[in-house]
Amino acid sequence: MEKPVRRTFEPMSAPENADDNLRKFFELTEAFQPYLNQVIGGEWSYDENTSGYVSLGTYDAPDYGRNFSVFYNAASVGELAIVPNMFPEHDGWAELRLRLQYPVELLPANTVFHLLQMMASTALDLDEKSNGGELARNIATQAMTMGLWDVKQNDNSTVVEMNVSGSFGFYHSHIDHWSKNGIDPWKRFEPKRDNESSQEISKKNGAE
Repeated sequence: MEKPVRRTFEPMSAPENADDNLRKFFELTEAFQPYLNQVIGGEWSYDENTSGYVSLGTYDAPDYGRNFSVFYNAASVGELAIVPNMFPEHDGWAELRLRLQYPVELLPANTVFHLLQMMASTALDLDEKSNGGELARNIATQAMTMGLWDVKQNDNSTVVEMNVSGSFGFYHSHIDHWSKNGIDPWKRFEPKRDNESSQEISKKNGAE
């Protein structure tokens, strides 16, 4: 499952038929890939896919938004999407959708939990700072619990899913910091991806 490292230095543009609100969303999320790789990076890394349509978490037609492949070193372990909410004053500015799958169950539980917690924190509002950490932990705990429950009930491989809506204040605060200090996040973007495949992860963790 080793995958050549691909560098995506140009973010996806809004679809040609996008309205002004959708174009503004794509403009504001241009730096989401370097944000992910710098703030929630380490062994984790993220590549934006070349599509402005999101099928993850949809039940009918695809949504507009940004799609990312999620890697743990060289192993592809899931997908991530961010989509604008239709009613931001009620539902939050945007929704983050995350789906992790095999070989994620071979990783240490605290490694996966930390990723989920950081993703939840990314989507939450900064004005929830007093209990934002607790809320993010609760969301991460629920996602892992539901994934394990599904395995027990259906004897499936582990799938961990999490959807979180909010103002993405944590993300926007980083964008503001980069802008005020003249930092180009794309020039600093260089995700680290060791050549550790899913088979190697399995051996390291004692799985067959």
